[in-house]
Amino acid sequence: MTRLESVQYIKESWAVLMLDNVDISTSAKSVWLVGSPGSQYVVLEKRLVARPVTRPTEPLAQAPANTEPLIYAGLDLFYECARTAPLLGAGDAPTPDLKGVSGAALWDVSGQPATGLWPPERFAKMVAVQSAFVHSEYVRAKSWLAMARVLARIDPELRDAIHDATGVTDHQIGAADATKSS
Repeated sequence: MTRLESVQYIKESWAVLMLDNVDISTSAKSVWLVGSPGSQYVVLEKRLVARPVTRPTEPLAQAPANTEPLIYAGLDLFYECARTAPLLGAGDAPTPDLKGVSGAALWDVSGQPATGLWPPERFAKMVAVQSAFVHSEYVRAKSWLAMARVLARIDPELRDAIHDATGVTDHQIGAADATKSS
């Protein structure tokens, strides 16, 4: 597949994440991890065919003891990752090995209605991007604020759009405080 064909395929086959679909809040209590682990994909005729995993999770009250010592307050988030989990559509099942899923989206689904169908683009907000995991212990992620900070530095117009959509201030776009985990 040529580069032009790849770009065309992406435009036709993928939805683009808009600023209305993100949230910089770190208070989400009901979260889904959505990604495609390396153990669940194959390459067919130069195309990656992946089976995504959607796994409910919730934030940990504090950083696990075995994390890297440098943690950025407001940017580094930690979520539960038990040996088994209620995998959507599969009931309780062993938690899959998440190797190769770095960059998976963590979605706040706290706002979903209790009953009936609900469109994800209305009730789910991307709150973080997975950056690491320790199987059966935790998933580490960067708050969407980290993404907002990176994107805001690219272009002044994009910076203004991010500010208008998320409320990210110039102060928040500056350096985060680093703390040591205990």
